[in-house]
Amino acid sequence: MGDRISISFKDEQEESIVFFEHHAGLSLKKDVEKFIKEIDEIHPKDEHDPITRREASCVMPIFIAWYAGEHGINYSVYLGATQNDGDNSDNGHFVFDLVTGKWD
Repeated sequence: MGDRISISFKDEQEESIVFFEHHAGLSLKKDVEKFIKEIDEIHPKDEHDPITRREASCVMPIFIAWYAGEHGINYSVYLGATQNDGDNSDNGHFVFDLVTGKWD
């Protein structure tokens, strides 16, 4: 049994690859919010580089590294090109909008 979910990030131009978690459930959304808060404190938005521009393709690998530090990485985590490339059947797919700072 799992508590499957997937998330991705989007900016004004693109959406990141998709992060699938087999057991985290909706707590993954809270982890993303905590991560974004930490990124905002460490790297304020200033448009000088990909992370401060909050480019989705840059934010996702940094999130994965952060998540590994918080929870470790095991068989329950994997990536896909789209939300249909894995199983998010328990909770669905959620997109965090890096421009608005809200979930779509």
